[in-house]
Amino acid sequence: MQTLEILFIDDHPMILEGYTLTLQNCENYKVNVHSKTTLDDAYDYIVNENDLDKFDIIFFDINMDDSEKHGLINGVDLASRVKQATKHPKLAFLTMIKDQLLMESIIKDINPDGILIKSEISPKVLKESISEIINNPPCFSPSIKEKIRSKINSNILLDKTDTLILDRLNKGDLTKNLYFNEDIGLTQRAIEKRKRKIKILFGVEQKSDIGLIEEAKKRGFL
Repeated sequence: MQTLEILFIDDHPMILEGYTLTLQNCENYKVNVHSKTTLDDAYDYIVNENDLDKFDIIFFDINMDDSEKHGLINGVDLASRVKQATKHPKLAFLTMIKDQLLMESIIKDINPDGILIKSEISPKVLKESISEIINNPPCFSPSIKEKIRSKINSNILLDKTDTLILDRLNKGDLTKNLYFNEDIGLTQRAIEKRKRKIKILFGVEQKSDIGLIEEAKKRGFL
């Protein structure tokens, strides 16, 4: 029976204990579970103290307290450092976050072997996902797959600025406030023009911003 060395990086000890108990009995693998609860400890453990190549999979939580010591903002930053250091471990994310822009950025920049949404996994699904990550990556939770599928199937192309405008509207910002967003960098008039264009593309030109957001979600853009 193959032995897997799996590292979980998560700041919730109870969740880590659950992973450990779940993986004690796997049909196809013997799993040795390692865990760290802070970015500092995880970085020191996998980069400074250990041979990175000993791990078969490293799971990262995204939303963790930052590390001033190593200049890490979250789990994505740590995963990026690991990816630069070695190609051997499979890199995956276990997170509660479903933010579309963030998921797209992770897939583009890190190309992970898996993204699992915590609320969508069970002990059985976790075991199956580990097998898929090892043998046939990538492995994505259903909601991530659906968003990817919806966006691929859509014939609508939005640039980064269009997507940022949708994201800020979805988070409750009014159009007049988007003018002050440095990431968008457009005048209020230019933002209104962009919004009209997106509404026309989505076929909701007569609807409010709420209607636009609802349609964007249906099409997998949010």
